[in-house]
Amino acid sequence: MMDLQTIRKLSREQAARASRKHARPYLFEEEDRGHFPPFPFPNIGDYRPKGWELLNRYFVDKLGFDDDGRAMTHRQLIHALVAGLGYAIIEEGEFQLVVGEFKQIERRVKK
Repeated sequence: MMDLQTIRKLSREQAARASRKHARPYLFEEEDRGHFPPFPFPNIGDYRPKGWELLNRYFVDKLGFDDDGRAMTHRQLIHALVAGLGYAIIEEGEFQLVVGEFKQIERRVKK
C-alpha cells in the first residue's frame, strides 16, 4: 500500500508532466454521460492550469465497486458530473483517486 508521502511525490511528478503539456481538465457535456467508463480525465496532480478554478473534489474507488466505503463508485461519480464543468485526476493512490471538479474562469482583458 502506498504511503501518503509516496502519493504526494507522484502527484508532484504528474503535475510537472501536466504543466509541460499544458494539460486542461476534461470539459464534460451531458451527451458524454453514457460513454463512461473509461473516464477521459487527465491526471494533472497538483497542477492548476490558468483559467481554471477547483470547485470540488470527489474521492473515487479506482475499480468502481466499493459502495460500502468512503469512496464513490464509478456510477456515483457519473451521476455527480455537471455539464459545462471540467474534470481531472488530482491525486491517485493504489485503490482510490481524487477527481477534481473545475470551472473555467473568465480571463480579464487588459485595456
